[in-house]
Amino acid sequence: MHHHEEAQGRVCSCGTSTETPAVGLRVLCAIDGSEGSVRAFLFALERVVVPERNDILVLFEAARPLNPEILADMTKRQSDFVQELEELNCGAELRVMSDQADARGVHTESVVLLGDPRELIPEYVAKHPVDLLVVGSRGLSTTRRLFLGSVSSYLVDHSPVPVMVVRAQADGE
Repeated sequence: MHHHEEAQGRVCSCGTSTETPAVGLRVLCAIDGSEGSVRAFLFALERVVVPERNDILVLFEAARPLNPEILADMTKRQSDFVQELEELNCGAELRVMSDQADARGVHTESVVLLGDPRELIPEYVAKHPVDLLVVGSRGLSTTRRLFLGSVSSYLVDHSPVPVMVVRAQADGE
């Protein structure tokens, strides 16, 4: 079953059940393609969500908007095409994760929205039922983190629901 939200982005509900049983926890896992977000996903899948409780894992990825300097040299058609490729790339990553969750009997929803995850995630959580956020401790490179600020740190300070930060792999692990 696929469900699309026009103005807000793409939403895909995927799962193992055709009925609508009582829903357990709704856990949002922030995905950005980094090793840290993959570890957060695996942690949420293996240790947080419980299929028997009908928990739902919301896989959330913020597609990066195009750099305005790059946009200046493109026609609207070209920029729309490149932006759509970015969103499709995010969607493909989430489909792989959704398949992994499905194999464990975990129902998922995939959400790809365009913009900054520090703004998009709290906005999404405010408008949708989410009980817990699970994020990786390191997504961006050190330089970008210094410039933009850590997404996980921001979410800990600004999320309306509890945030679980999954630590990056330590040396020797």
